[in-house]
Amino acid sequence: MIYLKRYLIFLLCTASLVARSQSARDAIIDKEYNKCLARISAGKMGSGDSADCKKFIYGVQNTGQQLAEREHDYSKALDYTNKAINCWRAMKDSINEANNRKFKGFLLGQLKRFAEAKAEIDTAILFYSLGRKDWGVAVSQYDLAFVYLLEQKPDSAVYFSTKALAYWKDKKDPTRVLGVQNLLLYAKIQLKQFEEAAIIQLSSDSLAALKDMHWQPVIDHYFVSQLMYFQQGKKAASARYKKLYSDTKAILRADDVNALSTFENINLK
Repeated sequence: MIYLKRYLIFLLCTASLVARSQSARDAIIDKEYNKCLARISAGKMGSGDSADCKKFIYGVQNTGQQLAEREHDYSKALDYTNKAINCWRAMKDSINEANNRKFKGFLLGQLKRFAEAKAEIDTAILFYSLGRKDWGVAVSQYDLAFVYLLEQKPDSAVYFSTKALAYWKDKKDPTRVLGVQNLLLYAKIQLKQFEEAAIIQLSSDSLAALKDMHWQPVIDHYFVSQLMYFQQGKKAASARYKKLYSDTKAILRADDVNALSTFENINLK
């Protein structure tokens, strides 16, 4: 139970640690990570130790995801994700390793390290394929499409996002469908294929209005929609979605969520 207890204490103390210094928080994590990894590597794990170590690793990777999602600190998120990858690899858990390699690819893409990003995602796809985890392949195809979007290669982004979209439509998962359609819409804007973009945008409008939809694909939809209309010179429609984007971000920030569209930092050529 030692790793879980220590990590729970860490979570409870996060606010005060951040106030003191980020290095203090990182020192606690590094110490427990090194102990956990050493026990895994030495093969000195009982069933209880193994379960608690897994919970600790989940906590580490979730912290990385929160740093990316809420703080947009992709470099620090990468540090946590690498720790998780090392532990899952040591535990010979290829699916959890794939989950984190996929996410690492996304982070590397945000840092404009495109070749490394695509290599990580390709490795994740291989692990998912070997484990017959089609959902993992589909999620990875989205991340791969996103990296191509960042790299200003919209044709490749369309190719991989279309593959992911077919899977999630078949599974009837509206949150995933909206997320992929946002990416596909952005790629179509990059390609100036506005007739196809309008069809995607209309479909996404209906999905964004669904109850209990996660906030991230919703604000992404607002952001990409205002961009589409702006590129077409439709100022009134663009202004309406820009206001929806701004208002929704303000509501989220009132709840301490540093909301930002996934697509806001992409250069549109």
